[in-house]
Amino acid sequence: MKNKTVYRLLAILIGLMILASGVAVATVNNAPNANASLSAEEYWAVIVGCGDDVPAYRDAESMYNVLTVASDNWNASNIRLLINETATKANIRDAIQWMANKSSAEDTCLFYFSGHGHSIIDYSDDEADGLDESLTAFDDNIIDDELDAWMGDVKAHKVVAILEACHSGGVLTPFRISEVKELYALD
Repeated sequence: MKNKTVYRLLAILIGLMILASGVAVATVNNAPNANASLSAEEYWAVIVGCGDDVPAYRDAESMYNVLTVASDNWNASNIRLLINETATKANIRDAIQWMANKSSAEDTCLFYFSGHGHSIIDYSDDEADGLDESLTAFDDNIIDDELDAWMGDVKAHKVVAILEACHSGGVLTPFRISEVKELYALD
């Protein structure tokens, strides 16, 4: 149990470091110059915590509190927090669609999920190992292909996904890795 707590705290810390570095890069990239017009970058988030037998809801609430209390960039009205019974598959999809509709290319968007994850049989035959990875919403599984499609609608160039769940490494395909490398000049 102690190791799980350490791993959860480490995952949250790493996620926050990723967010902090993205914010720093955004500040540098959006610095006004003589040839650029000012655009107001906004910060959007969908935060999900689902699972009564794991402290997922506490992790989600902690992420929400960190963003809204510890930072001036994150406005509570730009965040959707879904905990346990409200973290249904439809509500998660709708919240991501809300974020996609509200955000612009200049904005920063975060999807945070804390809960259960599984590997299940791949019926679409698009996985080399024959398994889809999934996140467990309150009422149903969200298959990796579905989440990838939902997140694909987000127009923001800076998108961070933090998935604190078993089998989450394969949930989002190397989600626009080439675009991220290009944006931040990574080799």
